[in-house]
Amino acid sequence: MTMYESSAYPVWPVHEQTLVFDVTHNRQVCAFDERVLLPVGATIELYDEDKNAHGTATVVRVRMLNGSGKGRNQICLDVETDDRWWDAHPVRGV
Repeated sequence: MTMYESSAYPVWPVHEQTLVFDVTHNRQVCAFDERVLLPVGATIELYDEDKNAHGTATVVRVRMLNGSGKGRNQICLDVETDDRWWDAHPVRGV
């Protein structure tokens, strides 16, 4: 016996992007054009061609961001990013 009838399965639209967010610096690192679920502890290698900047980000948490009437649900990978990445991407106006 299943929990739901086949016509009553919970379904939600998931945005086709994945947000990568640095929890230490409270800043968005990047967004992937696909839904990407990486496990905690996974390493993302970062490269910014415009600034010739390299860095790494380590996944510390995976979240589902609840959408609203104006936006869709979205996957968020919370990461800790090494300082060399942010050295090349300073906060504007600081």
